Amino acid sequence: MRVILICLILISASLPALGDEWASRSGNCFEWQGFWTVDREQSGGFVGYLDHQHIGGPCVAATDSRMSANVRAVIVGSDFFAMSTPGGQPSCLWHGSVRGDEARGFVLCPGQQGGMAFVLSFKRAN
Repeated sequence: MRVILICLILISASLPALGDEWASRSGNCFEWQGFWTVDREQSGGFVGYLDHQHIGGPCVAATDSRMSANVRAVIVGSDFFAMSTPGGQPSCLWHGSVRGDEARGFVLCPGQQGGMAFVLSFKRAN
């Protein structure tokens, strides 16, 4: 029985991880809605892409503009770190605290004054 369990563990550890889909809201009034599609790397980090849409919020009207970025992320203990790189532009840095199925924190992007808040849900986006 142990041999079978060890074999199953070794086989499942060598298979590529299924993609995760995360959902986020960010901005000064959470006017950006994002969908993250990431795959887990063997190192434990995540790599993929982020699609953002400006949907508006309580302090700004929607513009429906869209942005895409490549992302790399890692969760270390209760800390979430990510770097998003929109096509050819400098990278934005994300840092937050993980609690349950969510990460909350700030995004810092070059050329912006101050940071933007974000909330990211690790639950599968529907």
